[in-house]
Amino acid sequence: MPDGRSLAAPAVGLLIAATALAALAVAQPHALAAFSVVALGPLHVLLALRYLTGRTLPILDGPIGRTLLVLVAAMVLIRAITVASPYLGHHLELLAGAALVGFAAWVGLRGTLRYVALGVVAAVTALSFVELPWYWHFLTHGHNVVPLIFLWDWTRRFRPIARLGFVVANLLWVAAIPLLLLFGPLGGLVNPDPPAAVGRIADPAFLVAAASPPGADASMGLRFLAVFAFLQGMHYVLWMLFFQVAGRREVGRLGRSVPAAVGWRFWLIAALTSLAIWATYAIGYNDGRAVYGVLGALNVALEQPIAVWLLLGALPSRLTTAPIATLRAS
Repeated sequence: MPDGRSLAAPAVGLLIAATALAALAVAQPHALAAFSVVALGPLHVLLALRYLTGRTLPILDGPIGRTLLVLVAAMVLIRAITVASPYLGHHLELLAGAALVGFAAWVGLRGTLRYVALGVVAAVTALSFVELPWYWHFLTHGHNVVPLIFLWDWTRRFRPIARLGFVVANLLWVAAIPLLLLFGPLGGLVNPDPPAAVGRIADPAFLVAAASPPGADASMGLRFLAVFAFLQGMHYVLWMLFFQVAGRREVGRLGRSVPAAVGWRFWLIAALTSLAIWATYAIGYNDGRAVYGVLGALNVALEQPIAVWLLLGALPSRLTTAPIATLRAS
């Protein structure tokens, strides 16, 4: 089992990145939120997809993989519907998200616990329909911290004490910095004035509203924008840098089955995808976000059930199924 000292460097590196992004989120929250998604969004989706797929490849050959493919494709279609009808699309996406989590629970759990989990999913879905704005608020910010589950999973190869230390170090940035921005002294330092460049591509008021909870005042909305910009930046750091380096085994596993997922072919696909989406941003920010949202559905839809499966790996083996055992061992 690897020595815990090998976790010190990545932990320090992530804390340094978090410190730098927190400073940017305080100084220019509008710019960080707007420009990072335009510049890095398309590439981050493709990089995340290849790690996610590589991590779960051992269980995707068969009905699990085929069903997951159908559900992910449905989510992409729903995102396209949302462009034409946001009201219908948002309700359908809630149902699709519930279906993905329910599918993951069905695949991963045994016996009575499987039905209990489905009941919980149904109850949360019903509540989310009643409080749809709050559902979208939690999803907006929650999506940015999902990679923490994959960080925890990645440490499975290390000693328990080293694993605990690494997780605690990451909780410092995922919890402490957002709390300081929302309720502490950092929030009072957030710059409320967006640079002129942001106003040329996006409505600053829209950026604030998209990150704010229902009913938030202007001051709290600005703090939530800073939190969103910070967590989105760390989301990109994890998928685009950390997991591409630390997850070489998972990426290589996919590359052996799908050569286009690695090497020059992958980077050509990534460049063409980014250029196509940047072209839609050139037409208008909302057009670019709409097209990017369709592409981003791949990442959002795939990470949800996989995150559930990895969390189920912490349960006793008698409660979970063979696919979860395979993921534990892979």
